Amino acid sequence: MNNKFLTILFLSLFFVSLVSAVKPTQQGANVFLEGYDIEFTGIDIYENGENIYFTNHVFNISNGLELDVTEINCTFDLYDNKGFHLLNEVQMEWDVEGNDFEYIVLGGNFTRNGAYCHMIHCNSSAFGGFEESCFEVTPTGESGNMLGLYILLYAILFGIVIFGVSAKSEWIAIIGGLGLIFLGIYTLNTGIIIFRNVATEVIAWITIALGSIVSIVIGITLIEDNL
Repeated sequence: MNNKFLTILFLSLFFVSLVSAVKPTQQGANVFLEGYDIEFTGIDIYENGENIYFTNHVFNISNGLELDVTEINCTFDLYDNKGFHLLNEVQMEWDVEGNDFEYIVLGGNFTRNGAYCHMIHCNSSAFGGFEESCFEVTPTGESGNMLGLYILLYAILFGIVIFGVSAKSEWIAIIGGLGLIFLGIYTLNTGIIIFRNVATEVIAWITIALGSIVSIVIGITLIEDNL
């Protein structure tokens, strides 16, 4: 009975993690037969207040050859989560070692959580190309899509404790308590997915306290019973 209960819990955790997977970034595509195709690092989520490195490679659509700064120049635009221009056609620098164009956006531009979008134009005297993509900024740099998984993890650990106590299976209850302690410590350091504030710290300390009480009290009981 105990093994069946734990198996169901862990299978539930596995399937929810699949459903909660982060969706891939949608990249802009060039629809012309001639011009430049721009490929970039498609990261969907960044942490609030951190510098972001935007890099891209540029290819000739007609022959697939990669282009460098001697043939084209690229500019960078950034829009905030209200649609306002934060950066307007800023010249991107050429990285000789990485063989790509890059631009570093300082973290002060990402003080609000939510969606941001950027656009890159690359042009020569003959042709041009562009790409655009949107991304999300959160307090922890993690996706809110995983919040359901986090809640389920809390529910599973509390469920293990409750089951262990009600079934008088001390070791199962202790495992659940230790799990709550580790989860509380993790929450204290990183927050809860997209949230990191006083509320998450309170939840973390309560989780650590409950896990500690369960593990210590039941551990002492287990020792006394075996004396």
